[in-house]
Formats: sequence, C-alpha cells, structure tokens
Amino acid sequence: MLSAVNGEFESGFEAGGQTREHALLVRSLGVSQLIVAVNKLDTAQWARARYDELRERISAFLIRQAGFREQDIQFVPVSGLTGDNLLPSSKQHPTPQVLTEWYSGATLLDCLDKLRPPERLFDRPLRIAISDVYKAGSGLGVSGRVETGFVATGDRLMSQPAGLPCSVKNIILESGEPKQVAGAGELVTMTLNGVDLGQVLIGAVLSEMSSPCPSGNRLRARIVVIGERPLTVGQPLMLHIKAAAEPATVRKIVSQIDKATGEVLKKGPRSLPKGSTGEVELKVQRLVCAERFADCKELGRCMLRLGDTTVAAGIVLKVRIDKEQE
Repeated sequence: MLSAVNGEFESGFEAGGQTREHALLVRSLGVSQLIVAVNKLDTAQWARARYDELRERISAFLIRQAGFREQDIQFVPVSGLTGDNLLPSSKQHPTPQVLTEWYSGATLLDCLDKLRPPERLFDRPLRIAISDVYKAGSGLGVSGRVETGFVATGDRLMSQPAGLPCSVKNIILESGEPKQVAGAGELVTMTLNGVDLGQVLIGAVLSEMSSPCPSGNRLRARIVVIGERPLTVGQPLMLHIKAAAEPATVRKIVSQIDKATGEVLKKGPRSLPKGSTGEVELKVQRLVCAERFADCKELGRCMLRLGDTTVAAGIVLKVRIDKEQE
C-alpha cells in the first residue's frame, strides 16, 4: 500500500523507510505475488502523472532489488477513504470520471481474484505450527495452522521440540465448525489429551509419531540483510520461525553471496552489509522447530530481529543439535 500524498511515499521509500524493508521481507519469506495499491490518489486529483511516477519508482526496486517478477506484480489506483476503485463501479458508487479518463484496468477486488492460490501440500508429513496455547477443561487447547498433511480426531501426535506424545480430542476450524479431519492450509483449534499447560509452548510443532518435525539449536541459513546496520559475528538477535521466537547469536558468517547468481563473493567475512546476501550459522539458546527450506518451505523460513527492527530474513539450509550447547 503506497500513499500518493506528496512526501508520504518518499519518506517510506527512501533510506530507512519501511516500504523497502517490507518488500524485501515478504519476498524473503516466500511471497511471490504482489498487489501494489496506490492509495490516496484522490488527494492528487487522480493525477496520472503521480500514479506513473510511483509505479515507475517502485517497479524498478521490486524487480531489480527485491527479486519479484514483473508479471507477478499488479498495480491499482485506489482511495481507501472514499472507496473508489476498490470494487467495480456501480450506480450507487460510480468510479470518478477523472480516473476513468486514463485508467480502465482492474479494481482492487479484481486484483485479489487474479492471485494464484497457493498449493496445499496434503501429501507431506503432518506439521501443525502452534500459535496459541491455553487450558481447555481436562485437556490442553492449542491453535495453529496445518502447514502440511492431514490431522484427524483420535490421532496420536508428537509435540516438538519437547518430544511429548499426545492425542487429538477434537478439531474446530477457524469458522467455528467442528470437524473430524483438517488438512493443509486450514487454521484449527484443537483439544489435546496427554499434555499439560507449560509442556507445549507457542512455536511448537505437532507432527506424526512416525515422522516428527526436526528441531535443533544450531541452524545454517541463507539470509538477506534488511536492517540499516551490517550483520556481524557474535551479534545477539531474536530468531523467528512461524510463531517461535528464541534468542540466538550469529556464530559464523560462512560467506557473502551474489543474490542474482549464487556465486560466493567472499568467504568468512566478519560482517554482511545492508542489502547483501550470505550464509550464516546461528546458535540458538533452546531447541527450535525448523526444517530445511528444500524439505518444507512453511517451516524453512526465518527472520532475525533486534527489538522492533527486522535485521535479516531468509531460508533454513540445515538444522542440527549441538550436544555441547545442551
């Protein structure tokens, strides 16, 4: 969402602005399709020149630096305050003539309808990323997203990284509808038997007993540095994977990489500057659930944050347990 108000787009897009950070962040986390809504264009009298200016500037950044494909980016002029061009024109709410004189493209709703739905991985081992935990009568209530596979009432599951077995008493979808079975892509609330409050934490992952989710305290990741400051060896950060947030340290910077070609530019640098790509080894204080991005994209994306600032984002390449750290 871009603001067409003079000065507002510029402050968000120039150095230190959040527009660039958010675009790099969502691309690093796997988002491949983007709708760019140029909002508040009514304050510029729906001027085509202002729309074209913003489109040209943000397009160059999204394609050349963030890595989006041109065919996966949709642009649409809108006014959130008046509702213009959010929905198709009607007698009750006609599109302003000053806009239709030069724009005949899609509305925001049309753009949303054109997005390709994500693939649902029903054939993969079960992974449910837990985002909330609470006491539910005689059992334990958990909420989360079924990332891959299926879950059914009565299933015996394992909670990782604790390695605790449990069973599914009931399943309720986000809509409030009770179900016997839920599959990949659905948000669920479940009651578990066999575990207590404090044993299953936010950030845990439920999986099949025969195929438990990997966990570790040593990760190798390929990241893009988003923050204003360089990423340095020894830097303490918070590692975020799904709902999990654990203190971590940059133990080693393996290499700096050309993000376009994948070629190694420098081995073992002391730091990675802003906008650069590299491979790093992270030491986590406690075990955290994660998978190689090649095996499970949903649990293979990570973020590194310092306070309220996103420092870097990327994908997990390797997960292991450092016995000495334990």
